[in-house]
Amino acid sequence: MNIDFSQLVTVEAKRAMDAESRLEAARAECRRRILQAVGSVAQMNLMAAASADMLTPAQMADWAKTLEWISRMRGAWREIAQSDVGSVQEANWPPMPDETKRLVEGF
Repeated sequence: MNIDFSQLVTVEAKRAMDAESRLEAARAECRRRILQAVGSVAQMNLMAAASADMLTPAQMADWAKTLEWISRMRGAWREIAQSDVGSVQEANWPPMPDETKRLVEGF
């Protein structure tokens, strides 16, 4: 029997693969959560309405809070992946503002 040493995986390589897997999982979970809250069509409609100055001042304020939340979500996934706390646990993610729910209902 011959051993193919080119197939060996070192502990360091395994850790790197696990870390990359956690990064991918957290990134995907972040995307899933954002799109679940504000679907891609709603995002496009809101962007168009905002750029055409068709949102009311209250809607614009809600849109700003939504964009801030999306930014916090995008800023959180890497830290979540590196901390081993689990990317599917709700408590590990920035809470979605109530304004987002209200705003998206109209779009």
